[in-house]
This record gives sequence, structure tokens and C-alpha cells, in this order.
Amino acid sequence: MTKELLNEINNLKQQIELLKKEMKDQSSMTRQMLWFGDYSFYSENLVFDKTTLTISCPKNVKVSYCNIMLYIPIKKFTVRVLNGNVCIGFVTVKEPIDLNRAVKPSLLHVLYYDGVYMGDDRSLQRSSFGLQDGVITVSYDEKTKFITFQCNDIEEKGFKGVEENNLYPLLSFKPDTVVQVL
Repeated sequence: MTKELLNEINNLKQQIELLKKEMKDQSSMTRQMLWFGDYSFYSENLVFDKTTLTISCPKNVKVSYCNIMLYIPIKKFTVRVLNGNVCIGFVTVKEPIDLNRAVKPSLLHVLYYDGVYMGDDRSLQRSSFGLQDGVITVSYDEKTKFITFQCNDIEEKGFKGVEENNLYPLLSFKPDTVVQVL
């Protein structure tokens, strides 16, 4: 190969890497925007700050926890716990959410990172809300059917055999909690 051809190949490789980075950045920004747009159901007590990309549950709320759920199904999301206690996971439904009608409880399941499963198949359990700091990523692998939870350097395969196609991100906050969406 000639020197010019090698230079051209190297330039193309650099452009490809730049495009990959830009696509990753755009994907992250799109996911962040979903939390602050019209694509979520959330407790009225939550406070949203678009400049810092934080969602918080004030200290003085009169409930034991608050929730936010995206109604856009995505297979991976990441948050940073800045203060307080949070639980993270997915709501799964066996058919897509239709905003014009209620979802039947028998089709709805909640899968939290700490192994808590709420749905018709098992008795209702309560989450430990054990996540207090760090960056947490929840992802679903379509090939293995596993939901994986990663917090800082610890990775855990939380649920196996998840067949539902529609996974809706869920965050549950204890009072005096602040989370940044990444």
C-alpha cells in the first residue's frame, strides 16, 4: 500500500471513532431528556432541576417513598446517587402501555435491583432502598435474558429469564434523596 492510502485509512478510522463517540453522547443526552420531558409518570412530591439533571425527593414529604417511571421502554439506564436512599429497577408489562387506558395489574411486575419482585406470582415485598452513593447502571441483555445491576465496581445479575419486551425504567426515592440522571 502506498503512504497516501495508509494516511487515508488512518483518517477514516479516526472519523469512525469520532462518530462512535458522538453517537454515544447523543444517546446519553436523549435518555437524560426523557426523564425531564413528557415521557414519565412521577410522584407529585419530586423536584426536577434541568440545569443539574437532578431529581430529588424533599426531606419533608409526608409519604414513605416517591417513584418516577419512564413510559418509553429502554434496555439500559444510569443514575448517580448524590444523597439519600434510592431503589432502581424496571417495571415490566406484557403489552405496551397505552396512555388512554389503565394497565391491568396482572400484566405488571416490578423488578428492583435488590431482588425484590412485585407482581402476581409472588407475595409483595419491600425493597431495602440500599443504594446510597455511586453510579448505578441497570441493563437488560436480550440474548441471555438477564437484568444486570452495576454499582461502582460491583456487578450483579439480578433477574434471569425475563421475557417481557417492554422494560420501563423505575426509580424509587426515600425522603431527602437526590439523584442525577446520566
